[in-house]
Amino acid sequence: MSFQSFSPTAKIENKAAAIVKSILSSSASVVSANFVGGGGTSAATLLFSRPDLEEFEPRKFCRHIVFRTDGRGTFDLPDVPVDERLKAWAFSSDGHSCEARITAGPTESKDLSNGGNNPLYLEVYEGGHQLVRRQLPKDILEVRNGGPFGELVMYGQSYVLIHGERRPPKYPKTWWSTEPTTSEAKKRTGHGDDGDEAELTPLSRFRYHPNFGEKLTSIKEPCVYIYSLADDEFIDINQRLGHEFMKEKTLGFTTFSRKGRGLFLTVYHTGPTPLAREGLSVCFNRPSSIYYIEDFAARTVSPKLISEGLYMAIGPNPSPDGERVMFVGARNRFSTHITAMDLYVLESNNMVYHEVPITGDDNWTGLFLHLHEESRSLIRWVPNSGNNKVILTTQSKGVYRTFVVDINSGKIVRTIWPGKRPESPDGQSGSCSLLDVGGGDGHSSRALVMTQSLVDRPSISSVSISDPESDCIEVMAVPPIEWNGGSPPAISLVQGESCTGCLVTPKVWNQQLVARLHGGPHSFSANAFVGEVAYLLQAGFAVVLPNYRGSTSFGLDFLNALPGHAGTMDVADCDDIVVHAEQDLLRDTGKEVKGVSVFGGSHGGFLCGHLMGSSDASVRGRYQCGILWNPAVDLLSQCLTTDIPEWCFVEAFGEKEGAPDFDYQALTRQQIDRMREVSATPLAKNVDKPVLVLLGESDQRVPHMGGLRWAQAVSVNGHCPSVDVYMYPQQGHAIDKPECNTNTSVLVLSYLMTQTHEDEQ
Repeated sequence: MSFQSFSPTAKIENKAAAIVKSILSSSASVVSANFVGGGGTSAATLLFSRPDLEEFEPRKFCRHIVFRTDGRGTFDLPDVPVDERLKAWAFSSDGHSCEARITAGPTESKDLSNGGNNPLYLEVYEGGHQLVRRQLPKDILEVRNGGPFGELVMYGQSYVLIHGERRPPKYPKTWWSTEPTTSEAKKRTGHGDDGDEAELTPLSRFRYHPNFGEKLTSIKEPCVYIYSLADDEFIDINQRLGHEFMKEKTLGFTTFSRKGRGLFLTVYHTGPTPLAREGLSVCFNRPSSIYYIEDFAARTVSPKLISEGLYMAIGPNPSPDGERVMFVGARNRFSTHITAMDLYVLESNNMVYHEVPITGDDNWTGLFLHLHEESRSLIRWVPNSGNNKVILTTQSKGVYRTFVVDINSGKIVRTIWPGKRPESPDGQSGSCSLLDVGGGDGHSSRALVMTQSLVDRPSISSVSISDPESDCIEVMAVPPIEWNGGSPPAISLVQGESCTGCLVTPKVWNQQLVARLHGGPHSFSANAFVGEVAYLLQAGFAVVLPNYRGSTSFGLDFLNALPGHAGTMDVADCDDIVVHAEQDLLRDTGKEVKGVSVFGGSHGGFLCGHLMGSSDASVRGRYQCGILWNPAVDLLSQCLTTDIPEWCFVEAFGEKEGAPDFDYQALTRQQIDRMREVSATPLAKNVDKPVLVLLGESDQRVPHMGGLRWAQAVSVNGHCPSVDVYMYPQQGHAIDKPECNTNTSVLVLSYLMTQTHEDEQ
């Protein structure tokens, strides 16, 4: 069969491309921001990237900022392009002016044991002078530079901690190969330990190795090395831990204890096949623990479990003197992608932890962290506070907010915001996220924070932590968008019957409304800059972003309301927010909405399928077209093919006592019927408006055949005027390759402009 296709006019496609280019051309994405210079606040370094519109690859730049001694602004040095060979960069945070870099160097021989990639080198500098340049162990395929599997860490002038991914063992291609198996490969696979001299054979080459999710398919075997400058050697932490300890475990974020040669490790519990009630199959929502090693340089180490009693514990972060360690965790099992965590503090003298109950601010709704991020990047110790205060970022009522917390009392002592915080309703003042902290003398601690809203691109400021009246110093501002009409769009809060949404209205409005539905479903639409929303606004569309029940940032009760009610509660909430948005637009502009389009990915695509195919004609009649991005439209087929089948059960059946779990057994008739009832596929026969489906061919989270079958079902029912399917080869759930992502942006904008007859205006 064939799908009918829309064909935008050259005028529309060129206009869409011009809008996307205008937003991309002057945008910048912050990679990292750090205070430097002996632990003080005298200078900062920013790494950021800008898109290369010709090559579709981001280009990295470095900006050095020197703070004036009189506190009145900064000296900005010219932005310097970062050598593409630079893979990771870290500064010492222990009062030394040292820095460590991981670079890719030219191949110096014809040795192909590195898989054809350029070798990686560790370089250590002090005061700009190179102290060390050493090639990393050849089994390191790549290094981590932030995220849940760690970052490069420089400890004083003595050690460098390197998180990496091990190279797959080099197996013989045939049984008749005369090439010997290396001892290193044996150790990595568990062969050759304890005197076992069994050779690797071709049979082992294709053995399944569990990973950590569709988006992170390259993560198979994380490794941790520590380089000792004094001994000029690399210490293999995985090897020191031993095969028996590492069996069915994977190392996550690891860091120095800051006391002697101690080390804290995050360990994920994997196993050959995760069991029911043990989190999601290939995601970070799985059991994890924190262990402590007293001396990482010892030939034999004895890791000590310090998070006993917690289902999950991640992100150990010692205080500057090592006396206390904070981390985040959860006592109970959970199955959502993003969840509410708790803050814990460990006393290093007795290795006993306690929970910090946080109170004292009406905006505090809980510690909501994205598990694909690392908590350490969002929670830092406040310098010069006697190890009594931390500063953290959490999701709160539709935005990212940054708080200072007294960990002895749990009381929030300050909400961080650059300058005078505007008095505005929840969700309208934009987001403020922590990047780094620096400690000067006395009480001069400062935070680097990133602020943004749906209409303002990210900017970075240095803010005093202790003094709310202190001047805010802006250190990086991306040029503002030249909005059509001369002024930025207006942001307002939409109040529905059971939830809220964010409505953004451009100055020059074409009387069209796009409902952009977030996925997850346990995620949220934040008042923070999103390129695809900016494209729509610049084209004249108003955009509403519902935060339906089940979204994060609005408290535990709100979060836990959805499981067991997917396909009804969330669908009703989104439709209700759209109705209220139409009413608000009429009230505020005096103009009626001429058409509503709906756009969502993953669970957002699931919601689009329900709205476009609703059995209630008054509901589906409200929407003129739908765009579904890797949509989770069919829970029954997805349950059998996705890498996280447990998710389907949680959303369909809930987590109450007696609710069924995914247990790798054949589905019962009751379970099959319920999965069908929840899914959008049975409603495909009702779809009578144009739909566009975007699919990543390599999507493992929501395999593309589910979306393709839905599009085919819509096409054959005879009611839908057009069904358009776009397939992106070698792309996963996010479709995030720059070339493909730019294509989807122009495509979506062209599609909406065509459906709303832009060329006739």
